[in-house]
Amino acid sequence: MTEYEFYEGSWAYRSLHDDPDIQKPFNDLRFGAGIITFGQIAYDQILDGKLDMGGGYELLLRGELLRNTGGIVGIRWTGTGVVGTDTEGWVYDYHGERTHEWPGATDQADVIVGSVIRTVAHGDSPAGYAATFYMVKQADG
Repeated sequence: MTEYEFYEGSWAYRSLHDDPDIQKPFNDLRFGAGIITFGQIAYDQILDGKLDMGGGYELLLRGELLRNTGGIVGIRWTGTGVVGTDTEGWVYDYHGERTHEWPGATDQADVIVGSVIRTVAHGDSPAGYAATFYMVKQADG
């Protein structure tokens, strides 16, 4: 697998409100969900991506892989709403990292965890709201 192939493809995406109340029902923590697809990545740039939340709610994704001298250390992208749809004017920024790969782990999935921020207000939703996300790689078929 090339270093880009880990990121390219489809991911089950879920984001959660950052609520410290352990008594809060898990379903009440849901902020967003959908399928993220990263198409072509070249020269560390995400050239083609989409977050499909269902019901016509989509964001177009563009971003980059983040490097240090040891290789790729994370991923950052911006999701923008689609002109002419209910998401027009939406802007969200994302920053994520791969989870640790445990030696000898069984059934460990490829996972990215990180945070998302609403960069531009839309409707009654103010800019600046941040949440946590995780995404699990789907089998390409």
